[in-house]
Amino acid sequence: MNKITVILVIISLLLITSCNDQAPKLDLSNCAQYYDGCNSCAVEDGKPTVCTEMFCEEYGEPKCIEYK
Repeated sequence: MNKITVILVIISLLLITSCNDQAPKLDLSNCAQYYDGCNSCAVEDGKPTVCTEMFCEEYGEPKCIEYK
């Protein structure tokens, strides 16, 4: 892999893991879609799974945006 590909993979992994950083603070058991303050994430079994990968300098308040 070239250097640019490696950098993009690392950035993507960091962005994906940031989706889960604030999730344990909320009860997501009845949530279908979660907002982590920057990104939207699908929720399965009370945990965020696939998230958008937006870059945010400031985070808003995490919340459930769609209930089951």
